[in-house]
Amino acid sequence: MSFPSPRCIPRFAPSGEWPEGGLEHLGRCPICSSEDRNLMHDNLRDRVFFVAPGSWRMWRCKNCDVGYLDPRPNSKTIGLAYASYYTHETASRANHISGPRSGLVRRLRQALRNGELNRSYNYHFEPSISSFGVLRVFAKRKAWEADAFVRHLPAPKPGSDQLLDIGCGNGEFVELAQKALGYRAEGLELDARAVEAARRLGICVHHGSVDQNDLPLQSYAHVTLCHVLEHLHHPVSALSNIRSLLQPGGRVWIEIPNLDAASHRQFGANALLLDSPRHLVMFNRKSLQISLEMAGFTSLAFKPVGGFIEEAYLQSWAIQSGIDPYSVEIADFPAHLKTAARRSADADSSRSLQVESLIVCAYRDNA
Repeated sequence: MSFPSPRCIPRFAPSGEWPEGGLEHLGRCPICSSEDRNLMHDNLRDRVFFVAPGSWRMWRCKNCDVGYLDPRPNSKTIGLAYASYYTHETASRANHISGPRSGLVRRLRQALRNGELNRSYNYHFEPSISSFGVLRVFAKRKAWEADAFVRHLPAPKPGSDQLLDIGCGNGEFVELAQKALGYRAEGLELDARAVEAARRLGICVHHGSVDQNDLPLQSYAHVTLCHVLEHLHHPVSALSNIRSLLQPGGRVWIEIPNLDAASHRQFGANALLLDSPRHLVMFNRKSLQISLEMAGFTSLAFKPVGGFIEEAYLQSWAIQSGIDPYSVEIADFPAHLKTAARRSADADSSRSLQVESLIVCAYRDNA
């Protein structure tokens, strides 16, 4: 096979099987408990981080539409799949909003994004271009990306400024929420190496899981989870526990990969978003809404999603071609797939069912 760029590194899934005794067999949907299902994918392997041995089956529930691995790694062995995960590195993004940026184009983009955030959420970031509200109609996706960057969080007010980021990894967003947005922000993370990376930045991160922690109940105005829910063995139980952490009227913000995404339809078992065996349960809009309602949340609002489709197509193409998906760049993208990705981008991603990610806000009632 010839590769279009020296950056494109050939990689292969590890050989061997998952450790004996380290699997759990479900036989039913982990969301609604239905046994009525179809086989969606067979022989899925780790072709994203190349550390998890074994092959995996993904089923799709006929009742609630969720996709799930069965069998799957149990809670005692799942850590093996994260041996080289990206959250082990120390990183900082607080200066992405207010810190100085080099280059005219980067400074302009920063000022446009800050102007959008100031207009929409009552922040006071500088530098900013206040006319971006007018430009929004011409740069809708960039505006949506700015909204998602701060997780649709309004400027904090006393009594509503306590935030918890669950599955915070190395604490990037916790740092941004605290230093740039002004929240009293904390993180919760199960991976000890990621916790260590976050604490090197002086970020408050608790070591634990949604199911096992010492966090105070009804204490947080906002809880956020960015690409976390799909990693959890028991999503509805986790959502119920998250609801108990929220103040009455508090809000949870969730972003997850979309099982119905255009890249999944295009690339099937080679789609990056499957990421087996780390992604245990995969949602579309229907199954995510069902899960949140089962956990007691109300007033669900799905948010528009911008961008990511070209990157999703590019990295899925890399997996299909036997290439490390994190060794490719947009310049490596075959022209016909770039065209297909652009055609798949819906003009209004607030209504599209094939967006790459789903973003939803849901609330705990005041009782």
